[in-house]
Formats: sequence, C-alpha cells, structure tokens
Amino acid sequence: MTQERKFRVSELTLFEDHGELCLSEAVEDYAEHKNRRFCKCPLQSLFSFLLWYVNLKGTGESKYFVGSSVNIYCNYLKLTTDVSKGIFNYEVRFFPPIDSVHLRIKYLNEHKDKLGGTKTFDGTTLYLPILLPNKMTVFVSKVEDAELQIRILFKKKEDMRNCTKLYNILFDRVMKTLNYVKLDRKHFDPLRPKIVPLAKLEVWPGYVTAVDEYKGGLMLCCDVSHRILCRKTVLEMLVDLYQQNIEHYQESARKMLVGNIVLTRYNNRTYKINEICFDQNPKSQFQIKTVCTSYVEYYRQYHNINIKDVNQPLLHSIKKSRTTPAEKENVQFCLIPELCYLTGLRDEVRSDNKLMREIAAFTRVSPNQRQTALNKFYENVSRTPAAKDVLNSWGLGLTNNSNKIAGRQMDIEQICFSKMTVSAGKTAEFSKYAVSNEMLEVVHLSKWIIIHLRNDMRAANNLLDNMKQSCKSLGMNISIPTMISLDHDRIDAYIQALRRNITTNAQIVVCICHNSRDDRYSAIKKICCSEIPIPSQVINATTLLNESKIRSVVQKIVLQMNCKIGGSLWTVKIPFKNVMVCGIDSYHDPSNRGKSVA
Repeated sequence: MTQERKFRVSELTLFEDHGELCLSEAVEDYAEHKNRRFCKCPLQSLFSFLLWYVNLKGTGESKYFVGSSVNIYCNYLKLTTDVSKGIFNYEVRFFPPIDSVHLRIKYLNEHKDKLGGTKTFDGTTLYLPILLPNKMTVFVSKVEDAELQIRILFKKKEDMRNCTKLYNILFDRVMKTLNYVKLDRKHFDPLRPKIVPLAKLEVWPGYVTAVDEYKGGLMLCCDVSHRILCRKTVLEMLVDLYQQNIEHYQESARKMLVGNIVLTRYNNRTYKINEICFDQNPKSQFQIKTVCTSYVEYYRQYHNINIKDVNQPLLHSIKKSRTTPAEKENVQFCLIPELCYLTGLRDEVRSDNKLMREIAAFTRVSPNQRQTALNKFYENVSRTPAAKDVLNSWGLGLTNNSNKIAGRQMDIEQICFSKMTVSAGKTAEFSKYAVSNEMLEVVHLSKWIIIHLRNDMRAANNLLDNMKQSCKSLGMNISIPTMISLDHDRIDAYIQALRRNITTNAQIVVCICHNSRDDRYSAIKKICCSEIPIPSQVINATTLLNESKIRSVVQKIVLQMNCKIGGSLWTVKIPFKNVMVCGIDSYHDPSNRGKSVA
C-alpha cells in the first residue's frame, strides 16, 4: 500500500505530456522506490508523486513547470503552546445522579474558585489548565436541604496538539471578549454594520475561525464572513403583505417567513420560523415557571421593551436544547414580529441585479482586503487584555507569523470550441464565446416534447422561436417538438402528461411551469429520473416573457439541453493521459440546518 504524503501549495504543479514523463510510470516508479507493492494512488498525493518523479529524473523547472512563480499569503495564524503548562482531563460524576446538563454546570460553578477560575465543562468532561492535588477531588453542594456530592476524577494530561476542540471553544470566548456575536458558528460585529440603503439591508462584518493541527503545527484559520439583515422588522413586512393582498395575506406570509431565519436584537439570537400563529397575539398568556403572564408583560419585565402593536400574530420557532449529555429535547419559542428581523436575501432582492451589485460591494472581498482583515483581527486580540487572558490561562499564544508561501500562477487557459479556440482571459470569463461559437459536440434535436399550460402558450412560442435563432450560431438543428397543453397546473396533470407522452425515442422533455414550486419540480424530476428515465428541462414561464432577457436565457437553456442529451460545449487541453478526475457538486442547505446536499 502506498503511503499518503501531504503536499504544499508550491508542489501543485502542472506537467506537460513530454516523452518519458507520464502518470503511470511516475506512480509505479514511486511505489518501487518505496519497496512496497503498488495498489493504488491516493488522489490527494497525486501531485507529490509527480513532483518526486520529476526531481528523480533530474529535469529542470523550465521544462516541466508552467506558469510563473508568485508569493501567496494564506489566512492562517500560528498558535504557540507553553510547554510549562498543560491541559488536564477530568471526569465529573454527581451523587445522586443529575440528568440536566444545565444543573450540572450550575452546581459545579459553585466551586469554580477552588478549580482556579479557568475551566471548560460540557456536563461530563472537565478540562482544567492545572493539575488538582488529588486524583479524586470531592465537593459538596446543598440542594433543597440535601447534600449533592460532586466527584472529580483525574483521567489524563492531554497532548496540547490534540485539543483542537477545546481550542475552538476558547476562540469562541475570545470573540465574545471582542464584543462579537456568534451566529451559526460564525462571529459578527453588530456595532459596525454596513448599510445598504437601496436594498434596505445592513451587512454585519465578521469572521469564521477554526483551529486545527497542520504540518507546521497548531494553526488558526481565520476568514472574512458577512451576515445580511433586513432593516425592516418582520411586522413591517407583514403589514406590507396585508396591504398588497388582503385575501391571501396569511398564505403569502407563511410563504415569506416559514423556514427562514430571523434575528432578535435584544439578545442577538437567531431562530428558524416553523409557523405563524395568527390565532395568538402579544396579549396571549403563557406560563413562566409557576406564573402565567402575557408576552407584553414578559418583555416589559425581562427586556425593558414595550410592545406597540398588541394585535400582531406570533412567530413560532422550535429549537433543540440539550437536557442530558446524550439527549436533546424540543424547546418552543413564540416571537414578536416587531422585534424580529429577517436574515439573508429574499428572492426579490436576488433577482434584482442592481441591488445585488450594491450588496456585492460590501460582501465581495478582494485578497488584499482579506489580508487587512486578518491583520486587524490579530491586532484586536493582541490589544485586548481580556482576549489575551483567555489564551494565556491555557498556555496559548497567537503569533502573526509570516504566512507567505511559494506558489505558481498558471498560464491563461485556451478554450476549444468546435471550430475556434479562444482565450479564457485573466478572469476565466468566456461565456460570451460559449453562446456565439459552434459547440464542441452537438446533438441535434429531432424528437422532443414541450409540456406547458394553455395560458402559457405565448411563453412556449417564445422559447421555440428564440431556440431556432440561437441554435444557428451554436451548430444545432432542431425539429418541431410535440406540444402538450394542460388546462391546469396541478402536479398530477404534469405527471399524467409525462406518462402519456414520453416515448422510447424521445430525446428530452421540456416542462414550462407557470411559477416556482418545489413540490411540482420534485415530482417532475422523480418521473423523469426514476420512473421513465429521460433528460428533462424545467423552465419558469415568467423568464420566457421578459423580452429584454429572453435571448440570453434561451441561449443558456440550449447549452444545458445539449449537455443533457449527450453533447459537450467546449474543452481544454489536458496534459495528463489516462486520468479521470471525479467530483460531486454539493452545497449547504439553509432550510435543512445547513446540512451538505449533493
């Protein structure tokens, strides 16, 4: 088995297909050199193998290294550890047993002075920067006229390089001393927002940090992040919806809010909206401890906030809270719309290019700005005594080391179409050539289907007319499709139309939908991907009715369709032979707690 080796950025080099240099020979030579039976080539070590091979053969940089040498700055700060200090792991037990994590932390905190004042405790495991004098330390607390025994058992001294989880917790505390607010594992500065007046938004600048062990030791990765908030309250947005469409107000409100995240400024916390309670308002009663009170009284008493509109509905949110070290329970919250602000970008903002350009002026950060932000972060930590104390108490130090590494800037790629080769340019933006040159491999459309609503006939005709014009320059021939008109846009109507009209010789089916609906889209794709496998293209009718944009929209649709039915748009010269690189397109779904979706 080959041994995996980490490689530096400076080793990521591109090789040309010259003579004796080839991938298979390089890998086999490396395996033989290591005197191991060759089984496979770990993908992450690919460039290391090739670099070793070139050095072994004695080839020069001028022959096998392309591009130009550049200095690259990385967003990492080195963490130093004090060898005279340590991190000590203890197990904490309660007698009689206590299930609640909150109560465990509360009772242990009663003895924090005896523990040195610096600790990290998750309900079971206790970390201290000091070694207690006894292997087992026992504390006693009074709980309702009874004694609660807390036994702290020493387990081991941790290797400081292996405590990355603890270090990440410490940097959460560091950011808190800098008055940053933690939202979804990132930290933002609510005191220095950047106002986007045209979009009525504000952008909170912030950082995302992570500590990990690397070849060069412990490193803090620190990058710029932003949080976008609406400046209008949720109540103001609900009032606007009510004035626009009284009849479908509740339906529109649920569509706008349910599943989205709101922020409450009185505690700088975020909540996901699960439902809108139109049958409740701030005068509604709820129980807090053993007393019933209204939301009006609660906010006046605990937050010193006077609610102005007592007839507004309530926003219902459910969060998971840890009750025991192994279990979580759902905790329900009812929020006041006039105290909530929607986070993220709404669909109407995303579709407005002018607004998106204005927002991008704040959120799109250049490399120089990132470097400046990293230096500013280091200076803030260094100049804040409380932040330094958090690190020093655990034997940690942050250094602004020279994070410069050697790299190579690759030559500009040449994009090959069927009859023409163009330069990708410095920004790799060549979309204008993709829609004006004949595609590399064209599959002509001879048997295809368009399904649309009867009311969307104009959109279907616009699509067909513009496809005929666009396909000429792209080298594609299209025949007249089978047109299927539907009387209504129910999901079952599309399903039945697909089942009735898809034939074995059909190349692709195009569904023009009157509006965007996830359930309808999923149903169409399920039929076309699983039940009756066929390439499919789903198009929103409104995009085909915009005369100013329809040409560019249809050009991109044609490119997609050609790829789906087996064609290809362009290619680049790849020096490696017999190499296939595989990848999966993935993203983080905000509606599903940010889980990765492939």
